[in-house]
Amino acid sequence: MASDDSAAATALLTEHLGYTPLSLVDDVFNSINTIIYLSIEKLETGLASLPPERLGFKGSKSTIGDQQVNDEYADAKQEIEEGLHQLETLLTSSADKRFDAFEIYTLRNILSVPPDLVNWIRLSHHEGISLSHADAPSLDTIEELRRKLAASRMVSQSLASEHGRNETILAQLKGILDADSKDETLPNMSFMPGKLPQQPFSGQLPLTTNTTFALSQLPALKTTLTELRARLATLRGMQLGLDTAKDERREERRQYIEQRTRSHLERNGRLAASNKGPLTGRVTDPAEVDALEKAANMFNPP
Repeated sequence: MASDDSAAATALLTEHLGYTPLSLVDDVFNSINTIIYLSIEKLETGLASLPPERLGFKGSKSTIGDQQVNDEYADAKQEIEEGLHQLETLLTSSADKRFDAFEIYTLRNILSVPPDLVNWIRLSHHEGISLSHADAPSLDTIEELRRKLAASRMVSQSLASEHGRNETILAQLKGILDADSKDETLPNMSFMPGKLPQQPFSGQLPLTTNTTFALSQLPALKTTLTELRARLATLRGMQLGLDTAKDERREERRQYIEQRTRSHLERNGRLAASNKGPLTGRVTDPAEVDALEKAANMFNPP
């Protein structure tokens, strides 16, 4: 129960302040750490700029031949870095200990709401809000809203797919009118006028404007008509040639069948060789038909 009250108090403070209480404590702690790091950096810069003698370092001497030469302060930089590191560790450790106590005190005594007052506090933006259960939606209302939401999503998806199909159709139409289109599956309609009229023909415009517009379109229409007539004549010629070729093949096939039939009848003595007229049929004997059917059934049993 205590944890529930604490969570409710934290939620109330977060809604009132616009941020969680713990984030405020963390910001203060991060600010102090930033100040510590900047101070150590400035201190390091200042110590590095001072002569080592002023910091108490003594240079060592070495002998080269018969002369004594002062060596550089080799240990000064290392001792400064080690000392600054120890100072930084000491400051951060001290800040951690102090801010642990600061965090506990702040969250318990400053940024807190007594548990018995949580349910009685009303913020300014809560004014006029009725929290009674009488205004709560029923299950049927919620289900109806869900159905409406699902229907709206389906409509949205349908519109999105329709938009995609329309974009595809527009792209194909633009490809048809584009003379530089590389898609060979689309018909080439680039011979049509590329520029559309800037102002459409409308009955609401004055008569002079409509007449001027119609006259301005006549040259383009004549050019288009001439090109279409040439293409139509080409198409008619292709169709006529196709029909003629089909008739010739059909006539050749008919003559071949008639010639083979006549030769067969002449070999069997059914037709005189001098008879060049059209072939006529004969009356077939029913017994002959039955014999042929029996022979066919022998080769093709059911």
